[in-house]
Amino acid sequence: MKEIAVAERYAEALFRAVRDHQESLLPEMRRQLAQVTRLFQSRPEMKDALLHPLLSVENKQKNLRSALTSVQISPSPFIGRFLDLLLVKKRIHLLPLIAGEVERLWEESQKIVEASVRSAVPLEGTAKEELSKKLWELFEKRVSLKVSVDPELIAGVIVTVGDIVIDNSLRSQLQNLKLRFEHGY
Repeated sequence: MKEIAVAERYAEALFRAVRDHQESLLPEMRRQLAQVTRLFQSRPEMKDALLHPLLSVENKQKNLRSALTSVQISPSPFIGRFLDLLLVKKRIHLLPLIAGEVERLWEESQKIVEASVRSAVPLEGTAKEELSKKLWELFEKRVSLKVSVDPELIAGVIVTVGDIVIDNSLRSQLQNLKLRFEHGY
């Protein structure tokens, strides 16, 4: 829990620094942070080297720059200094959490809300558009849908947005019908 709070503070500081300096750099900052995070997570040997307690910060910085160059990632000065800060403060292990929080801050700033959708069948084309439209009307924000198929559902969808769950599954509708019959309304 403490690490999440620390990651949130670092993400907010990075986000604000870039936004206050030049807001138009935010999309590029997000892209670069996501690239570095993917690299960090996909190369266990690099991750181990960056977390190794006996390596100096300078060696870790050199290893990171070398790894970034090898995959043709050229971080902006903001991202470069931010990665250096994480290495100096021994917080580089928080990079995936920080990247996730930066993405959340971006979506919040763009009035985008993420909706997790579990459906009985894959949602395609118009069904997905209809659901996005209904959710936009409900939340008055653009909606980013993360759709997954849940074989346990017979029909319908279950939508989760933050702490809000909208259960429009057949099971839920049948339970509601049963309650109505039991209580006579």
